[in-house]
Amino acid sequence: MNLPQRLLELAQSMAAMDAKRPRQATLRRAISTAYYSLFHLLTTEYAALFSSDPVAKAAIARTVNHKDIATTARDFSSSTPVMPKSLKSKGVVVTPELSAVAKGILRTPGRTS
Repeated sequence: MNLPQRLLELAQSMAAMDAKRPRQATLRRAISTAYYSLFHLLTTEYAALFSSDPVAKAAIARTVNHKDIATTARDFSSSTPVMPKSLKSKGVVVTPELSAVAKGILRTPGRTS
């Protein structure tokens, strides 16, 4: 099982703890873990656009930072989505689903960028 999937399962587990009376700290940690799941999924998929070599993909994924994700989310969720040339040349398009994910990223509580 890959890291994004493991993080998502952990987030779901934390969110379900004390279901009748959840603690704020637990819910905040669950949200943060879910965000990291999405972050790692996006960076992994991004890297796969440029290489099939596992070592190269890992190196490419490490070049993406949280500010890049926030900027791209803003671009993708606007009424006229902006696509970076590096992605446009790979045939990536902003689908309604991708736009919805971008909007969700921008609404993440505690996001600082």
